[in-house]
Amino acid sequence: MSFSYFDPGAKGYETQKTPPLHLFVTAGAGSAAGGGNGQNVLEASFRPLRTAPALSEGQLPVLRGNAIWLTLGLPPLLLALLWSAETLRRRRRDAAPAVRMRQAYRVARKRIKVARTLLAGPSPGQALGELTAALVGYLEDRAGTKLAGLSHVDLAERLGEMGATDEAAKAAVAALEACEAHRYAPGSGGAESGKDLLSRVEWAIDALERSDWQKAA
Repeated sequence: MSFSYFDPGAKGYETQKTPPLHLFVTAGAGSAAGGGNGQNVLEASFRPLRTAPALSEGQLPVLRGNAIWLTLGLPPLLLALLWSAETLRRRRRDAAPAVRMRQAYRVARKRIKVARTLLAGPSPGQALGELTAALVGYLEDRAGTKLAGLSHVDLAERLGEMGATDEAAKAAVAALEACEAHRYAPGSGGAESGKDLLSRVEWAIDALERSDWQKAA
């Protein structure tokens, strides 16, 4: 056995060698060494690591017929469906304000109809909630924003910018103030006061609906 290395002191490579080792092999006492034909024979207790005479390579199953088309076509199809669903969701989200604006009057009229029925019943005070919801919902859908945080002056300006006439904007603010007064004033939930409030709300919504909302576009 030899080993070479660089010797900095000698400034060169040196090689070190071990003295030779002599191995002497003699025949064993067992029958495995017999035979006299000069061939190496394993002990009977020794067994090969593999019992099969040959090794076979594993093979993946081959796709044929409809299976291959299903495997290749399913991922793109799922991707296309997901993309279509996301596109539809974005379009609905973007179109939601315009849809609410178009349906604002119809929704408000339904609430006014419910309020009129409540005023004719034994609990006219419950009509206040429907009238307030009709007016506030209509204004929010038409203005495209929540009324929370808007003063009445800001609301009138916002409605005017979107095409409402001054008369309609003032009527909407007056009806909103009347709803707030009926809500916080004790004993104001009677049928007569409710009918007056219904007239204010109905007139304000009709006046706003007659305005030229296309001006806002």
